[in-house]
Amino acid sequence: LDVIYSSNNENIPKVTNDGVEDFDNLDNEDEDFDNECDVVDEFIVTTNTVVIMFKRSPTKNMLLLNYVKQEFGKELNLLLDCRTRWSSLSIMIERFIQLRSCISKVLIDLELGSDYWITEDEFNILSEIDRALQPIKLAVEVLCRQDSNLRTAEITLRFTIDKLQLQKTSLSEKLVSSLSVRIKQRRTNLTSVFIYLQNPSKYLYDLKDTNVNEIFSLPSKSRIIKEMVNLLEREDVDVGGLDRGCCVEMRKEHQKNLLAEIAVEDPESYRNHLRMSENQFEELSEKVKSKIEKQNTIMREALPSRLKLQITLRYLATGDTYGTLEALYRVPRCSIGRFVPEVCKAIWEVLEEYIKVPTTAEEWKVIMENYNSLWNFPNCCGAMDGKHVVIRCPANTGSEYYNYKHTFSIILFAIVDANYNFLYLDVGTNGRANDASVFSKTQDSVDTENWNTGSINLGKMEKYKAWWTS
Repeated sequence: LDVIYSSNNENIPKVTNDGVEDFDNLDNEDEDFDNECDVVDEFIVTTNTVVIMFKRSPTKNMLLLNYVKQEFGKELNLLLDCRTRWSSLSIMIERFIQLRSCISKVLIDLELGSDYWITEDEFNILSEIDRALQPIKLAVEVLCRQDSNLRTAEITLRFTIDKLQLQKTSLSEKLVSSLSVRIKQRRTNLTSVFIYLQNPSKYLYDLKDTNVNEIFSLPSKSRIIKEMVNLLEREDVDVGGLDRGCCVEMRKEHQKNLLAEIAVEDPESYRNHLRMSENQFEELSEKVKSKIEKQNTIMREALPSRLKLQITLRYLATGDTYGTLEALYRVPRCSIGRFVPEVCKAIWEVLEEYIKVPTTAEEWKVIMENYNSLWNFPNCCGAMDGKHVVIRCPANTGSEYYNYKHTFSIILFAIVDANYNFLYLDVGTNGRANDASVFSKTQDSVDTENWNTGSINLGKMEKYKAWWTS
């Protein structure tokens, strides 16, 4: 909290010269909590003592390992906590509870005094401590990541408090109370500004939600705008100059430079982003430009064809949601949803000549020879397979699209040659069909005889038995 949230409250405990926090300004309402902390500390000290005993005695530790191997089938050592690493406490308690039965057996065999005995109630308290520390441990790991931000902190702290409240133990309640005080003291409006800028509509929806924890209450929209103006003025930005036209120009500049810099600095990242090189993209852009380019109007300029192609290729390569693409390219998701199908259709039309089914005996023979020379697979005319694309069940179709994977789907079926080049594609067959059923449909598209029996007519040449790999 001290790292993620800046201090904005005079009542925050101040750190003295000796490094100890002064809590005199905090509400002194937790005397019971201090007593409970003493009890918890006592159990932790007892646990620590037992672990140290085994660590310092090879004989006792060997006896413990024998019991551990019998129960778990492998060696598991007790772990000692370290005062400079708070997470080591959780690790120590977790391992101690895991080896509980083995430790009890060793203590019985050694007939040690009561100082080392841990009762059933004490084990239950240790388990309660461990459960309470787990959400906090996860929260610290998330907040320490390099990509952590105010939004991440907000979600993480909400998750931590919700998990602690679900435990409904006295320790978890006290931790929630203490954590809530800290959050209230350090949480600023910058978090709300960040959330608002990410998704204004969702922010306004959450603002009306009455079930939001008061710790994470959201300021009004007017307050957010005022806070943003203050931030811009602090950075000497002319707020009056940020009109709509300026924002549009900034967006255009962002769209123009987004991939141009990557193409120059890191071509491999560019290829990974669009799944093609810059030259291939330029070639494809020229082919589809006339089909997807729109005319500018007096109201606004049309989206560039290059930008529409980039967004579509990114969508096809990764399956990102329209919301993610909106944030990346600064294009409204409603526009993305409108032009992506148009660009896909244009790509299909301009590249149709690249996917051709052989129509002559000579073309089939070349494919068979390639399979024989490259893969040592004689008389093979192609490799085929189908992919189930999960969909929502269309209305009034019953089990027509229900497949063996227990989902509703359509089938993407393809045939490729020895060089991974596509010879044939079929999309849209209902998911209930198998590869053979889809394969039988290809006889209308391929000039062959007796396709269903697997024999291919090679014209005047000798008939070969055709083999298909799937």
